[in-house]
Amino acid sequence: MLIMKSFLFSVGIAIIFFMVSCKKNIPTALKATVIDTSNTDCGFPVLSFAGDSNRIRSIMKNPGLVYAVKGLPANFKILGQQLLVQVSAIPPDDDFMCTDLGYSYPHLLVIHATAR
Repeated sequence: MLIMKSFLFSVGIAIIFFMVSCKKNIPTALKATVIDTSNTDCGFPVLSFAGDSNRIRSIMKNPGLVYAVKGLPANFKILGQQLLVQVSAIPPDDDFMCTDLGYSYPHLLVIHATAR
């Protein structure tokens, strides 16, 4: 009986660990709007996350709602395009340089995008 309880306890802990660890790896789709297709500072599209302000702020730990993005598919680079996007912070090796000639926005990496 003691062996069975230990086994069930171990299986329960493993299931909880699996569920918690999986949730961290699934990016959340956020509402975004393309507000610039190629900004003057970096040449990358700019997205506004005003429709999901609380979630983008909590994910990125940044008060801003506007980001220059890398990885947005060309078919979505349309001014005013409404999107659902999965994003992440850009790893240092993939980050891009800007000229500082225009307004500089924080950078994001688009993992997946769909029209909404």
